[in-house]
Amino acid sequence: MRASISKSLPLILFLTGFSWAETIYDVSLDTSPLIGHPAGPFALEFQFNDGSGTGDANNVISISNFSLSGGKLTGPPQANGGASGDLSSLVTMTDSSFFNQYVEAFTPGTLMNFRLQITANVDSGGTPDEFSMSILDNSGSEIPTLGRGASLLIIDINSSNPIPSAFASDTTRSPHAGGFPISLSAPVVTEVGTSVPEPANCCLFGFVMLMLMWLSRNHSQNLTRWAAQKAASPFVTRRSQRLATGDTEP
Repeated sequence: MRASISKSLPLILFLTGFSWAETIYDVSLDTSPLIGHPAGPFALEFQFNDGSGTGDANNVISISNFSLSGGKLTGPPQANGGASGDLSSLVTMTDSSFFNQYVEAFTPGTLMNFRLQITANVDSGGTPDEFSMSILDNSGSEIPTLGRGASLLIIDINSSNPIPSAFASDTTRSPHAGGFPISLSAPVVTEVGTSVPEPANCCLFGFVMLMLMWLSRNHSQNLTRWAAQKAASPFVTRRSQRLATGDTEP
């Protein structure tokens, strides 16, 4: 049931005109230091985790216009929780589970670019919904960075205009898969605008999301099933395992 909800979410968003106000960012990352590195092949990981812990589905992220200058996606994508789609077209993530993840392997080129659209409905419990981006080496471990959880980019939805935090790689530490330290600059994140919904669409989208929240709470995912799926994947991240077991240590 959850999978069908996630797959239908892009259509729902289209039909309702993306009815929540969104902030739009363009993200650019110099990936040339990854070319030929022995820790490859690499994969790009996005996480969008629910601050309330209930899977309230009150925020949506979309990733589009993805490109790799001189590189290519090698897939297939792996989506968990409220993630669906494909980087070759559109990836949509909603916080309909506590843990929502999208992973896709790639061959690096000189530059990675994509557009990120994010709604900004602040959770009332004090812990914000959080989006993050990491790069995984061939062991499934995140490339060391100066950010929390080895992230290159973190956006906490703690206001109506979330402020991105970008981090460079940690050049004092080698990747878990081996090789020399990787020197990645922090991603360049540029806010390019906002989209504001029409009142009629807000009402329609609010009704749709209430239905999604009800379905989410009555068809919550089983973490055991998630663990079994990830055990078969070459990209099992240490941070993902900590989240699944409730260990919050960074």
